[in-house]
Amino acid sequence: MGKGKELFTPLDSYIMLDLETTGLRPHQAKILEIGMIKVVDRKAVATFQALVNPGCIIDPFITRLTGITPDMAAGADSLEQVMPWAVEFMEDLPVLAYNAGFDLAFLKDLHPAWQDVLAVARGMWPEEKSHSLKAMSRLLKVRRGTHRALDDCIAAMDVYECAKSLIRRQDLDFAKVYRAGKRKRAKIKA
Repeated sequence: MGKGKELFTPLDSYIMLDLETTGLRPHQAKILEIGMIKVVDRKAVATFQALVNPGCIIDPFITRLTGITPDMAAGADSLEQVMPWAVEFMEDLPVLAYNAGFDLAFLKDLHPAWQDVLAVARGMWPEEKSHSLKAMSRLLKVRRGTHRALDDCIAAMDVYECAKSLIRRQDLDFAKVYRAGKRKRAKIKA
């Protein structure tokens, strides 16, 4: 996953990132939407959301999943136009994402320091059958994502902050929880 450094410590300032894409294979699919939340000292201070014209056909399944129609994407800027704004928004903050390997694979020219919120969730709640963002949001009774980039960022941020809070309250070692979650390859169910 890129050349950025993976971080094994709890972060209080970061960018929560989510991408909606035209498919699941980064070498074939294109970015359809970028969502980000800038968190500074555990407070969300700014958001970024941009539709992207992928320059290709959007599968009807993706439209049903995300609600992003071909007409919506056709009126959007290209990725080349959106990325300078996105990079400026990110500053030099580490990037967190739910299943970070997927999202960062689409941003192959960027190499930020990063952390995977999915690994934190797997490590913190290993007994759960599903570690999907939807399942974790339901378990923790936090806002749920909708397969729109900014909504999924909000849900991922809530899951991450709940996990960090619980790790602190239980006096657990964040790095051990994170590493355990990286080893656990739980099946992700929608």
